[in-house]
Amino acid sequence: MNTAIIGLGVIGKVHAEVLFDQKENVVALCDTDLSKAQLVKDKYFNNAKIYSSYEEMLSSEKIDVVHICTPH
Repeated sequence: MNTAIIGLGVIGKVHAEVLFDQKENVVALCDTDLSKAQLVKDKYFNNAKIYSSYEEMLSSEKIDVVHICTPH
């Protein structure tokens, strides 16, 4: 399954680490702060694409599961 993460702050990084440990196929990372997404990409998911817009991400990628890790 193709997985994406929206929001790469504190909780998003926790999700990223777990997904990495479980060897999930993370294809996209999304955050309005692209530097946060880049850090997660560099650490865990070299092949993932980075987006600042979740709308663009959803329309551009074939994604089966999305982890939404944005603030309440």
